[in-house]
Amino acid sequence: MANNIGKNIEEVEIALGMRKGAEVNSQEWFKEKADEFEAFDTKAANLYTFFQNEFSPEKLNALEGEALLTKLFLCGSNESMFYLLEYEKDYREFFGSIKGGNAFKYPLHLSKNGKWATGTKNNPKFLTTEEASNKAADFRDSLNKCYFIVKDNLNILNTLEGYKDLDKKLHNEGVDFVDSIWFSKYLHMMFPQYFSVFHNKKWQEYILNILKLDTDTNWIIRNGKITLFVKECGLSFVVFSQIIYKYGTELSTYDEPTDEDNEIIFDFISSTFKDGKNLIIYGTPGCGKSYYVQNSLLKDYREENCIRTTFFSDYTNTDFVGQILPYIDGDKVTYKFNPGPFTLALEQAIRYPEEKVALVIEELNRGSAASIFGDIFQLLDRKDGVSRYPIKNVNIIKYLNDQFCGKYKFTNIRIPSNLNIFATMNTSDQNVFTLDTAFKRRWEFKKLLNVFLPDHAFKDKFVPGADVTWE
Repeated sequence: MANNIGKNIEEVEIALGMRKGAEVNSQEWFKEKADEFEAFDTKAANLYTFFQNEFSPEKLNALEGEALLTKLFLCGSNESMFYLLEYEKDYREFFGSIKGGNAFKYPLHLSKNGKWATGTKNNPKFLTTEEASNKAADFRDSLNKCYFIVKDNLNILNTLEGYKDLDKKLHNEGVDFVDSIWFSKYLHMMFPQYFSVFHNKKWQEYILNILKLDTDTNWIIRNGKITLFVKECGLSFVVFSQIIYKYGTELSTYDEPTDEDNEIIFDFISSTFKDGKNLIIYGTPGCGKSYYVQNSLLKDYREENCIRTTFFSDYTNTDFVGQILPYIDGDKVTYKFNPGPFTLALEQAIRYPEEKVALVIEELNRGSAASIFGDIFQLLDRKDGVSRYPIKNVNIIKYLNDQFCGKYKFTNIRIPSNLNIFATMNTSDQNVFTLDTAFKRRWEFKKLLNVFLPDHAFKDKFVPGADVTWE
């Protein structure tokens, strides 16, 4: 046994060019191993055919109401789409696992109390059958939209740039759940030559490590790199994955991922941006601070990525971060965390790591800024745009774990490098709060001056009661 393992390692090292004088490339090594797993393709072909027929746009469009609900969502049926994707043994063995998290990672599921549920584990929303049916129809339409976008762009998926373009199109078209782990498996089942069977970040990084390829922050790009390599080998993903499962521990410096790794601990450093900052724009009233923020700093931002708030004397940390408030659900009163602007901006930055997000604070010094920030104060120290030191704000952590259930797990929080904080501050007003040195040192400052055009009608007129002109 030990001799065979040693021989396999030697073969792999030679194949991957890890030893001097190696002439065989890694594609050839995978091709040689493929014969061992040929039988897997025959069985997989039948599963692909079944899934593509059962969950085609035409088949789903013909269903409504409870028939659509039980066709798609977890409901006790072992024939629903999500049951097959997550639990069916053959689908896990051949097409990769997405097991992990809980049923709330899906848009809908039938709960133990017999009601259709959506929302999050800690804040479930129970629906009537009619409400659930309407939501299922919306989901079906979004899924079909995704299907046709991908189908119409298959011709570009022969290069990495093509996968980047597809990623932009899916996000720009507002396809729901595009970053969910089950989404990756659904796309593989419908387009098995273009999407891999490795669905979470750890598995994808594990494979890229084996292939000596760089990782990426975006799952579709990581998938593209793996897919293009497998195409060059001339193998199916089913055969390729079986080779990985058998020989992977000998090929990779990483530990092989498990089902528990489907929930990735978010690291806050995955964005490609490295210039996240805290910037205060200051000057006298009327010098154009808000105009500068909107038309200079935010000119390239999507509107949805700009979250605004205004400080005032009674503004508090709970207004800024969020607070637990009563919530009426039918005839019941429950309590849930209502996120403030900071938490909403943080969520948006996590959701879109390749886009810049801005939290804009108007009139920073009209409230007690240090008190309003509270423990967030610690996050303002940044290195390469990311908070140097994490904090454990239990309300924010719980909220983020609910929002990203089944995709990411949060154990602490930082400000990511794609989240900028822009604040405006008047320097001439009375009855404002002072900023202490510890707070100010964590910010960059930009002063705006009043600028008068040469022919301005009032620039040379004197301010009433003073011996200075308006200019």
